[in-house]
Amino acid sequence: MAYTNEEYYDMLMALGECHGQYHVAARRYTELYPNRARHPSARVILRAAQRLHETGSVLANKHDTGSNREARNVRNVENVVHSFEDNPEKNIRVVAREQDLSYATVQRILKEEKLHAFHYTCVQHLRPEDYQRRKTFCENFLTEVDRDPRFPSRIIFSDESLFTREGIYNSHTCIIGATKIPESHDLETFKLIGR
Repeated sequence: MAYTNEEYYDMLMALGECHGQYHVAARRYTELYPNRARHPSARVILRAAQRLHETGSVLANKHDTGSNREARNVRNVENVVHSFEDNPEKNIRVVAREQDLSYATVQRILKEEKLHAFHYTCVQHLRPEDYQRRKTFCENFLTEVDRDPRFPSRIIFSDESLFTREGIYNSHTCIIGATKIPESHDLETFKLIGR
């Protein structure tokens, strides 16, 4: 918590009374104001005097503190946007590492550019070449049921529509950054880039 103007004034008065000796001024301040919640160290008094001499104010310049605000410059914004235009399936962490930016900065850039993450949604879709295979499957299934009425009870039908070599497909691990929903229908499951 910053000191008030009144507290800084009292520090400088104590410093003047002690002829510029900061350690003595810190002890004198404690003697003069024993009921105050906090007492400055010699270093605080020294910095207040230096700021007054250099800037004309004892208050700290809060505008020069914090992290570098130049991360979202035009060049970085263009680089991030081009990176996602070249490969919309790219991961934010990967782009942040490649561009030497923080994850939050890349997120802010994407938000400002109105680029949103879209998750693939797996839908069952029959292609023209699938119809004959489905028909054959159904005919074979009915033939087996005619031979053995308990045949369906020995089959496990899963509700998962897509399996990969790595296991069940998870749509949350594959994100595309775009301003509109992609119209991609074919999905090469073994070349997905997950996060």
